[in-house]
Amino acid sequence: SKTANTDPDTKLLLAALGLAVESGEFTDFIKKNIFHNQELDKENMIKKLGDIRWFLEYAAQCLGVSMEEIESINVAKLRTRYPEEFKEKEE
Repeated sequence: SKTANTDPDTKLLLAALGLAVESGEFTDFIKKNIFHNQELDKENMIKKLGDIRWFLEYAAQCLGVSMEEIESINVAKLRTRYPEEFKEKEE
């Protein structure tokens, strides 16, 4: 978070905008592949995922929650929503 904006009023906005921008750039690689017949630029897509992860973790930090807590909440939500279909990953 050393590279992030330190203004407490705009931290979450930075996280949200960063997620939107980086996700859009990731999606653009897929658009170019499908509609412009360009080969997928997997190397740069992977780099974009790193940027997306950074903003996702920053958003979690801004909300005072860990990624582990987010995952646990998501699992509980999916179990409630899809009790018959949702299963945890088998070990």
